[in-house]
Formats: sequence, structure tokens, C-alpha cells
Amino acid sequence: MNTAHAARRGAIAALIALTFLVSACGLLPTGGPVVKQEVKAGSENTEQTYFYPPGPSKGDSRSEIVKGFLVAMQANPINFGPARSFLSAHARPGWKPDAGTIIYESSTIRMHGREVLVQLSDVHQLDASGLWESDGPRSLSLTFKVTRDHGQWRIDNPPSALMMRSSFFSSQYMQAGLYFFDDSDRVLVPETVYVPEGQLAASALVRGLLAGPTGSLAAVARSAFPSNTLLSPSVTVNDNGVAEVPLSEAVLTLTPDEREQALIQLSHTLTQVPGISRVRVTVNGTPLALKDGRTDIGPDEGAEFVPTGLGSTRDLLAIRDGKVVSMSGRTSTAVVGAFGRRGLALRSLALDRSGSRIVAVAQNGRVAFSGGVSAEHGRVDRIFGDGEDLLRPRIDLFGNVWLVDRTSTGAVVHVARGGSVRTVRVAGISGRQITSFAISPDGTRIVAGLAGDGAARVVVSIVERGPNGGVLDARSPLRLAVNAGDPAHRVGPIADVGWRTPTMLAVLSHPTADTSRVVYLMSDGSPVGSELGQPDTYQGVAGSLVVNADSGLSLMLLGDKGHLVRLDAAGKWDVMGASSLVAATYAD
Repeated sequence: MNTAHAARRGAIAALIALTFLVSACGLLPTGGPVVKQEVKAGSENTEQTYFYPPGPSKGDSRSEIVKGFLVAMQANPINFGPARSFLSAHARPGWKPDAGTIIYESSTIRMHGREVLVQLSDVHQLDASGLWESDGPRSLSLTFKVTRDHGQWRIDNPPSALMMRSSFFSSQYMQAGLYFFDDSDRVLVPETVYVPEGQLAASALVRGLLAGPTGSLAAVARSAFPSNTLLSPSVTVNDNGVAEVPLSEAVLTLTPDEREQALIQLSHTLTQVPGISRVRVTVNGTPLALKDGRTDIGPDEGAEFVPTGLGSTRDLLAIRDGKVVSMSGRTSTAVVGAFGRRGLALRSLALDRSGSRIVAVAQNGRVAFSGGVSAEHGRVDRIFGDGEDLLRPRIDLFGNVWLVDRTSTGAVVHVARGGSVRTVRVAGISGRQITSFAISPDGTRIVAGLAGDGAARVVVSIVERGPNGGVLDARSPLRLAVNAGDPAHRVGPIADVGWRTPTMLAVLSHPTADTSRVVYLMSDGSPVGSELGQPDTYQGVAGSLVVNADSGLSLMLLGDKGHLVRLDAAGKWDVMGASSLVAATYAD
């Protein structure tokens, strides 16, 4: 672990110790006052339960001590004093509740000889940085050794972690993105974290942002803040929704351009918190000014760095009657340029985010073409002609064209750029049998649906680039199991994948021979927010997704008869009037 990663983990570990509210083993408090108080700005909850747990009672048995220890970790606001009182004098100094978080569905406690066993089911974990660890769910057994200490039973080997039920986690923690710049400084890249809802969320996000990106993301993203920048002491929010962020003097070393980048990171990160609309940084009580003299900034600033923001076309293109058309409701109009004229037999296409370039794959799956969408660019160029079975192409925000060929020996990934094509080894995808792939809107990740008879899975790999956006490598694959969160809904073989938000995937599968289902899946394997329900099963066969990370664009399917099917706000499917389409796409 390098110094930056260690600093990140240490900073957020300290934050967890200060802010995380804990629910342990589903045990109800057996004592201590419970008080409800109002929560002020920055929270969606109108009231919050405060609990002050008791310490151990004289004569408690071994199992009662363990039970009391777990209950004591539910102190709200956080106070580890009561929990430490259940530990032996030997164990107290070494107990590190900030080393990680264990999230579980249910638990049992029983005696085993002289030891107390706690069995947890459906376990997931957060690391010390508050990032989701994808391995799981699984069961976990904890063995507590309980020893005599001054005549009373006390725990001698407490696990260095917090423990909470999944219901508490989903109701009390918010999912948010820490926004960093990619290495080219062209786009904001989100890193998903979990923080307690309410007054402490903003400070939690700022400390995470100051610590910088971690894990595989650290290879492709950076923070504009100096590494030694500190929050002191916490974020406050005024009645106008302006978050004041007091930072250490390290930010004074930033150039004017770096200062603007840092505030853009802050505004896009903090305005996710309910009640915050703008952000102001202060140093020793003095507001930090931007180049134009402003001292606060909102999420509209820096929109050009958001891949789903300004400058991205919202056109919907399709292939119909041997040409590329622009769709508007039930009507279609041939695009300007060679792709809008008959003569090319095509089966799939991609549109760049400016709306000025199309890449399409021939009906035979062997050839890829590229051409402009204007009267001045009437020529179609052949950019690849040696494929076996090319999947739908993708164009990333740097203008690279991704072509994945499903060969007899597995997937081969090609990247076309500036008139040349090179093969790129993508860990977890190259050489595998895949059904579909997509590039994240920020260009930092490639996702693919894996083919096979086993459990439906997707793989996500990190894309490393040079300063000009050229692809260097793709590594650190993460395999994710696909399920709808509802045992009553079967998920079948994967037909297509796409990005519904900058961090969330849409996965199309066929549970049966005549039905289709779309499942949302977080790209880090963490749970999808409860406020976003999974779509209903579509009673028909859909061949592909029509999806974009822009929340203002409807998610659609392309049915087997060439008709579009739109997902409405209630999660129901509405068949559109358009039909006889071979393929359809938004801009990548």
C-alpha cells in the first residue's frame, strides 16, 4: 500500500470511529435511555433515535457479556466507552472498531464449552475506507473468548470491526460518489462510498475526498487537493443550503486552475447530500476565492467534466430499411451523410457523444465502418475488416472505437484510434466467451456479460490511459453475480449490458425462452439503493438494451420484431409505435 492509500484508509478509518452508528446482531436494547431528537440541515430524516447503552451488570454470564457488548455498540451517537467496558483490561487497548464494518442479515448466539459463538448469515463487508468489498454474501462465525477480570466475565478477543444488520445499513446509510478527476483532467470519475445519513454525511464525504481515490481507481483518477489537506473541524450548512467547508492552509498552495478543480470536486460530491445546493471553502475563517472572485460554487459549474452533462447528444439512432435513421417518437428520418442512404447491410451501430460520428458493424459481423453525420462527410470508411463475429461497437469519450470480436477461441478486444487499430489485452474479458460489453461514461471501466450455463455474471475491468486518452491497459477485473434481489424472479443468460448511471449497470437477461428481464447492478457489487426498484419482467424476447447514463433518457429494449419497448417511471414496459428496426442506440 502506498503512502496516499495509507493516508486514505487512516483518514476514513478515523472518520468511521467518529461517525458510524451501529446495530449489532438484531438484539434489542435491554437498558439505557432512548431519546428522539430532531435532525437539522442535511438530513432527509425528521427525527433520529438516540440510545445510551448500559455497561455490564455484576454477575453477568459469558453469553450475557457478549450480548451486552453487541448491544453497547449500538450507542447513538457513537460512543465506544460502553462497549469497551465489556472487554478485559488486556483487550481494551487493542480493540479497533474502525478497522472495518460487517453487514449481515441474521445472527445466533450460543455457548460452546467455555466460549461464546456468534453465527452471522448473508454477510457483506465494508473495508476501513468505507468501500464495499464485493466478496459475499457468506456466513461468518465469531468465537468470543471470555475470561475472568477482577472477578467478572469480560471479552478477551473482540473482533476489530463494527457489526450491523442489513436493514439498519440500508435505512441509515446513504450511497454517494466521491468525485475525482481522471488522469487526463477531462472528466469526473465517481468512487462509490457509504456514509451515515444526516448531519455527519457532508463531513464524511469531504474527508473521503481529501484522502484521494483508492484501490484500482487510484491508477486512473486523482484529486486536485494537496495530499496533506485536512478538514477542521467539520462541514456546516446554512439556511440557504450553502455548505461551508473549513480546510487547512494546504489548499492555499493551489494554483487558480487547481483551486477551481478542487471546488468542482467538492460541489459535485457534497450536493448529493439533501439540503446542500452550493459549497464554500474557508481557511482560518476566510473564504477561498476563485479566479472571478466568487467564493461559492454549485453543481452547474464544471458540467463540462460530467460525461452525461453538457455537450452530449440525446439523439436516438436506429437501423431501418438498410439505412441509419434518427428516431423521434414513431417517426424516423434518415441521417445526413452516407449512412443515411441505402446500400450498406448493417446489424449494429454506435454514436459518439457529439452526435457527429457513427460506427457500424456489417450484417456478416466481420467488418466495421465509420462515417460522419453531415453533408460534408458523405464517405464511409472501412476501419476493421478481419472479424469473425463483432459485437456492437462502442465509442468512448476520447474518441476511441472499441471493437470486440467473439472468435472461436474467445473474445479479442481491438481499439481503433487515429486510423490505426491495435489489440488490447483486457483482464477478465480477453479470451473469455462474452455476450456483450460497454464502456463507462467516464471511460475508466469496461464491463462485459459472460456467456455460459452457470450463474449469470458480469466482469468489470479498469481502463488505464495515456495523457491523450489512448488506451494503455485494462486490468483489475471484478466479477459480479447478477440477481434481481427477489428469489421469485429468475435471472437467465445475459443478453446485453449497459450503463444506467455513471456507477450502475443495466443487465438484460432471458429468464425463459419467451421473457426478458432487466436487472440493475452496482459496478462495485454493492447493493442498489432501495429507492430504485427493479423493473418488471418483460413478456417478450428483447435482443438488446437501448440505454444511456443520462437519467433524462428513457431506458428501452429492442424487441424481437424490431419494436422499441420503453420502461416507464413505475417500472412497467410500454411498447412504442416504432417497428422493423434492426438496431437502436443512444450516444455512448
